[in-house]
Amino acid sequence: VLNARLELDQLQHNCGVLSRAMEMTAREGQASLQSSCSRGLVTGLHACGNLTCSMMESFVASPSMHVFAGIGCCYHAISLAQGSSAQWFQKQLEAESKSTCASRKQPMRRPRDIDDTDDCKDYCHQPPFDTTQPLFSRFPMSDFFKKHCASNERVGLLDPFSMRRAAASSISKHQLASEADRLHAIQASYYRALLEDWLSINTDVCLSNARTKLRKNCSHEDFAGYIESVLANARIHCTSGRDLTLEDVHRELIAHEVNKRPLFRKMCVFITLQMAVECVIEDTILTDRCLFLLEHGSSVVCKVPLLDDALSPRCFALIAMK
Repeated sequence: VLNARLELDQLQHNCGVLSRAMEMTAREGQASLQSSCSRGLVTGLHACGNLTCSMMESFVASPSMHVFAGIGCCYHAISLAQGSSAQWFQKQLEAESKSTCASRKQPMRRPRDIDDTDDCKDYCHQPPFDTTQPLFSRFPMSDFFKKHCASNERVGLLDPFSMRRAAASSISKHQLASEADRLHAIQASYYRALLEDWLSINTDVCLSNARTKLRKNCSHEDFAGYIESVLANARIHCTSGRDLTLEDVHRELIAHEVNKRPLFRKMCVFITLQMAVECVIEDTILTDRCLFLLEHGSSVVCKVPLLDDALSPRCFALIAMK
């Protein structure tokens, strides 16, 4: 549920920004607002996850907003509509809503302060998704894509982990990377995959506070060192009641890696193919957003390559005018 923690953090920050903007608007007065914002602009640079979707929805709903210009980012942070991450996130939103109603002056809780009960672990087994139902709550956005996905049985799910890579890299960036950087990217995916594979087998094991990211300054760290860093601050919980320590987990994971080591070469091929379809994944999401804007009254919508994709993987800006 690591993505959900980041997602909640984004939501809390965005709500704080919007609240301050609304307070400022109230102080300035409605008449002043109407005269100065009769042709307003909604814009954002690398608006993460749901933020781009929210900006677009606000743009189409506001008569005073006439231009939208935004570059999205972090497609994997778009809210999931199913799975343990979605359930956890919804639970936190409900708790936040009750807390806000009780006292609007209370500061919003940071991710480290929120619920960490046994049924809301940071890292636990993710059950299979229902392929007959939408995976994301904010994709697709357009009616065209929704109808197409509902009527075409061959339309599968956009996997959140594929979207994660599409939100973090590009072919141009990969071509310019050093051998060490490429090795780090492969190791990061391979080590994380081994950990997730072991957790998918041991469905009764939940790890909280597990830091699964491979540190950049340890790109040549072996799997044993990676697992030590993952478990350094982790806590373990077994729903089956079996007596399992972190040392046991470490030992089992090392043995698991030995058995799966032949998969490393296949992982290299998989990541290469994944990078080849990154542009397809991103173009699918951006096309859906363009259609959403057209369906809701925009007279002009275009996708502009605004930035250097070797420096900024998310380089396309969506421009819309009513």
